[in-house]
Amino acid sequence: FGALKGAADGGLNVPHNVKRFPGSFRDDDGEVSYDPAKHREYIFGVHVANYMRLLQEDDEEAYNKQFSGYINAGIGADDIEGIYEAAHAAIREDPNRARDTKELGYFKTTDKNRD
Repeated sequence: FGALKGAADGGLNVPHNVKRFPGSFRDDDGEVSYDPAKHREYIFGVHVANYMRLLQEDDEEAYNKQFSGYINAGIGADDIEGIYEAAHAAIREDPNRARDTKELGYFKTTDKNRD
C-alpha cells in the first residue's frame, strides 16, 4: 500500500480507494475516513518499532529470536523510523541507482548463472 500511495501522490493515475490504506475507518455516518498520520506510521515502520518494544518488554526470548538480525546489526526500536527516512531520502536522491556488481537479481542465484 505504501507503493500505491507513493505512486498516487507522485501523480500517477492509479485507480484506488483510500479505504484500503492503513488508517482508514468508517465514521458514525458510515463514510470512509482516512488518517494520513496513521498511514505514515506504517510507511516509516513505526508499527515495527512499537512491536519491537512490546515484545522486548513482554517476552525477551521471543524478541531475541524475532529480531536477531536487527540486534546483531545494532538496530533498536528507536532506530527504525530513521532508517526508513534515510532509505526514502536515498531513493529520492537517485531513484535509478545502478546495482552493485555483487547484488544478484531475483532469478540469478549464483555467479555461475550470470552472463
